[in-house]
Amino acid sequence: MDARLIGRRIGYWRDRRRLTQADFGALMGGRTARWVQMLESGARQADPRLSVPEDSARVLRIPLEWLLRDGPEASSVDAVEPEAIRAVLQRHDVIPPRPPRRRARACPGPRQRPASAASPHR
Repeated sequence: MDARLIGRRIGYWRDRRRLTQADFGALMGGRTARWVQMLESGARQADPRLSVPEDSARVLRIPLEWLLRDGPEASSVDAVEPEAIRAVLQRHDVIPPRPPRRRARACPGPRQRPASAASPHR
């Protein structure tokens, strides 16, 4: 287990849950924002205890495996997001149509002066 990767994943999911470091720390049992900052940087896990990632996963409402697994993320959408997206979309009855594009006016040829408007100075 690489503490830096776990910390980065915790920070990623904390941001996705729109939690500040102070809010996340409070949900983690009254920890400080500095503690969370150290956790996310990997400095806090010098002696990694499984209870910290377990508690983090519980608070973030994600499976523990998402914090611990090695390799690329399989999916960036979790179970909470589709519901949030659906709620936002249902607030709007219809997406308004795009306004019609204005046609460019035909560019007239060079303007010619009428003969009566010719300059009197020659």
